[in-house]
Amino acid sequence: MAAGYTEEVWEGDRDRIPRSRRMDYAGTYRAAVVPKIAGRTVAVPAAVQALVEDAATEVARFDSEINGEIAPLASVLLRSESAASSQIEHLTASAKAIAMAELGDTDRANASLIVANSRAMLAAVELADRLDESAVIAMHSALMSESAPKIVGRWRQEPVWIGTSSYGPHTASFVPPPCAMVRRSTPTGRSSATDWSTRAY
Repeated sequence: MAAGYTEEVWEGDRDRIPRSRRMDYAGTYRAAVVPKIAGRTVAVPAAVQALVEDAATEVARFDSEINGEIAPLASVLLRSESAASSQIEHLTASAKAIAMAELGDTDRANASLIVANSRAMLAAVELADRLDESAVIAMHSALMSESAPKIVGRWRQEPVWIGTSSYGPHTASFVPPPCAMVRRSTPTGRSSATDWSTRAY
């Protein structure tokens, strides 16, 4: 099922946008409306299911043969994924800077944010067995508690977007659902992963 879209009015700070570009951020913009799929049945083709089972068998065999000999690999992969995903937001840092940030050096802002991304990923892994409001808030806290403590502990109250410019969402590659729509869909108790697939944070 494809996502739909809604037209929203941008109420950002136009004074910070160069005059030559203000027309690019005038008028409405499109925000995604995700399809409601919580009540749908997922049918995995037999061929795909067989591939998944084969992969799981190979992973189990690999774990038994290696027997902890490459224990640091998990942290390396986590750091690499966090650095790679941070590049979506144009956050880059050297491996040395990231390592220093992990040791408490806060001189390099980008490296500190990438480390925070790693902590959020770790929180997500630890909370993977439950996907409810408190779990999402905990992930958000791990990501933003140091860089933006004022917005930690609650749902977002303004638009967010991916790509192109920080001036506004009009030219973004993707704009998630409006914050009011997210709040209306917020679960207060335990919920399943499929329930959460109907809600974009």
